[in-house]
Amino acid sequence: MALNMNKILLINNPHHFGIRAVGEAYKRAFEYLGVDFDYVDFSSSFPMHISQVNSNILAKIIELNPYKVIFIQPSYLMANTYLALAEFKKNGISKFYSINTEDPYSTSAILMIEDIFNIIFTNEFKVAEKFKNRRFKYLPVAFDSLAPFKRSNTRDINLAFITTFYPDRYKYLKAIKDIELVAIGGSVAPLLITSSVMDYGVFRSRVPSVLRRYKELETYSYCKFAFNLHRNIKWLGKSFFNLGEGVYCPQIIDSAISPNPRFFDAIGCGSVSLNDITRTECFSLLRKYGISDETLDFFKLPDIDNFSEKLRKQINDYDKIKDRVEILSKDIKENETYITRAKDILSKIE
Repeated sequence: MALNMNKILLINNPHHFGIRAVGEAYKRAFEYLGVDFDYVDFSSSFPMHISQVNSNILAKIIELNPYKVIFIQPSYLMANTYLALAEFKKNGISKFYSINTEDPYSTSAILMIEDIFNIIFTNEFKVAEKFKNRRFKYLPVAFDSLAPFKRSNTRDINLAFITTFYPDRYKYLKAIKDIELVAIGGSVAPLLITSSVMDYGVFRSRVPSVLRRYKELETYSYCKFAFNLHRNIKWLGKSFFNLGEGVYCPQIIDSAISPNPRFFDAIGCGSVSLNDITRTECFSLLRKYGISDETLDFFKLPDIDNFSEKLRKQINDYDKIKDRVEILSKDIKENETYITRAKDILSKIE
């Protein structure tokens, strides 16, 4: 049977809701661009053990016989799957591509299986630079301009604090004093894993839960500012290559500089993303779209020691920058989208 050289299969991540949202954004972008592709998604399935996920993926590849297979963050692949994919590649049946959205936290998991991939797209610039001779290419995350959600016409909330609550982020929430109108959401799982004692009063007397994607974007659309402390480099992901239950990945680089999806989500929805200054690419991108050094200070996450005091000043001065933020949001919605990223991917895999 002759190979269809244009046949594409996009496989989303089965476990992580944040990664899965990126995969869904690529699905919408491919549809928008008129790409002929098949799509595998586990979000509506019953919870599966990782071995069943791997079995289903292999069965789908064999059934559809795609020539190009694009995985969203495939650190869930196990040894038997790797061997099968390596055989497919060796026999010229398929080419495989990885879209890493969790670098540098899960980079080592991909390095264990890197030889099956023709190209590895990474969301972290420093990872791309370090492994540029090993088929890694930089591909930042983006704004999901095609995601359906209800936009607000007003900025009634001062701060969106929507995040996975790692201990360092929880400390920032505890540091908020005398600031009203704060929208809180996200997973507290890391606090439970680390046996941290949670003060429910910090969460406004209600433990937050993971928001549906449309509700998350809707919340950003009526907030002035969005908390965006990037994940600590030491909070690593897992690899399932050697063990079915997963092992924590070794740390690959000492720091990261690239933006996370929340950066684009917040700004694309019109909020001011408050970023840690170590993520220098966030600020380079803001300068690219004409944000002056003076206005740039509004996008810097205040130090935790005087977090409330400085944040209150930024909130009070918000009207000075709101018109400029609207222009920035429009630029991001037009230029830093998954449509743009999908075009880049398609041009490279051809």
